[in-house]
Amino acid sequence: MTEKLPGHTLAEYLKAVVKEAKKDGTITPDEYDILKQLSFDVAEYTMALEDAQKDGIIDGTEKEQLLALKTKLLDNAREVANADGVVTADELALLEKLAEVLDQ
Repeated sequence: MTEKLPGHTLAEYLKAVVKEAKKDGTITPDEYDILKQLSFDVAEYTMALEDAQKDGIIDGTEKEQLLALKTKLLDNAREVANADGVVTADELALLEKLAEVLDQ
């Protein structure tokens, strides 16, 4: 993951992941679980970003915190996908899309 911040909002990234989930016409329960986790993590990231921007400057510590939260987004999504011990093709597609958009 690169260190680009903030660029697009994570809400826009989440929309891209939802679009990927809907690509085959249905959101499976496994995909839904990942999307639900992502919505919580995006909310946490958004609050941290808003706090960091209050003074108009994102300093080094804030940047590190935001990058850690982006990493947490992907880690949590992987954990949810693997919760049942099987990562389905749909889950893998979501994880790949999430990794792609987080790296932008």
